[in-house]
Amino acid sequence: MTTSFIIAHRGFSGSYPENTLKSFAEAIKLKPDATECDVHRTSDGKIVVMHDESVDRTTNGKGLIANLTLAQLRKLDAGSWKSPKFKGEKVPTLEELLDLVKGKLPLLIEIKDYGITQETVAIVRKFKMEDQVKIISFLEEPLLASKELAPLIPTNFICEYHGKVVELANKTLQLKCNGICFDYTDKITPEMVQYLRHRGLFLNLWLINKPKDIKKAPTLNADTLTSDYPDQLLKAVGR
Repeated sequence: MTTSFIIAHRGFSGSYPENTLKSFAEAIKLKPDATECDVHRTSDGKIVVMHDESVDRTTNGKGLIANLTLAQLRKLDAGSWKSPKFKGEKVPTLEELLDLVKGKLPLLIEIKDYGITQETVAIVRKFKMEDQVKIISFLEEPLLASKELAPLIPTNFICEYHGKVVELANKTLQLKCNGICFDYTDKITPEMVQYLRHRGLFLNLWLINKPKDIKKAPTLNADTLTSDYPDQLLKAVGR
């Protein structure tokens, strides 16, 4: 049985509309080790939970989140794109999500924009959840800002694995991160996992969605495995 933590990606997003309260509520029921979300800032300064910079793909609206107010976002349907049975699901705020998961499921918060880390950390502190979250990002600025603002909140650098593990480990340590998030490929090996551990870094592999990957990835003994289908991954590791 793997010792890896299982992370529900954007909630239970394989079966429910990603980054909605419904998706996260269903993830809580599965009892993975954590869940993950993405955040952007609206035109009126509210931190909301959505992956894309625009609302086009996952709502019935159009436009950039940065150009829309929270009130405008609230009018959008964030569920029907997945299935008509999810009609009426709303775009949640980070505050609503923290209120839902607090004490139930740790949360990885992926910061998607520059300049919103201070507001994000302030919301985490408002809910007294510094010990229940991680800040993760592809962007350097949010990771460095998070360490400056809240040194005790763990941070993870997200990157696409390009074969140069030493280079990526060095970059992660320069950013003062606790861990690194690689996109999963067949080129990831147990030796690579051990190398990163030797450098003091946790490894999170994403996304473990294909049946063959769900079967193989746990054998690598990475620290965490992220999936849109946490139910299948949990079953594969005997939980």
